[in-house]
Amino acid sequence: MRLADCKRLIDAEREAAFAGLVRRAEQGPVPSFVEMMDAEPKLRASVDEAVKYWAEHRKWPLIHPTVAHHVVTRVALAARFLSFSRVLDLESSMPESQVLSWLLVDYWRIAGRAAWLLHLNNPLETTDEP
Repeated sequence: MRLADCKRLIDAEREAAFAGLVRRAEQGPVPSFVEMMDAEPKLRASVDEAVKYWAEHRKWPLIHPTVAHHVVTRVALAARFLSFSRVLDLESSMPESQVLSWLLVDYWRIAGRAAWLLHLNNPLETTDEP
């Protein structure tokens, strides 16, 4: 499977997830960056479970709004990674669900969380530029 195919799936999910966050923000206060940073280690297993479920079934399980914020962050960072990696035109022999799970769980642990914690990038923005 080509990573470009994963990018299309992740980008569509990022747009939908961001729209959901906007609706949530209209309903009341959302967690601050500091609150999210503090909660991330405690919610990591729940977020892992939710993104693995989506990778396998392409639909989200019922999750708490705070977990959803962490899911959106992971999806946005995976989209950013795929934007940068597209210049490599990579292909994987792994099944699509396994690649998506790697992007949303393993990549998060390898580099995504560090980028998020360092606030290097706004995780809700992506670019098509390498």
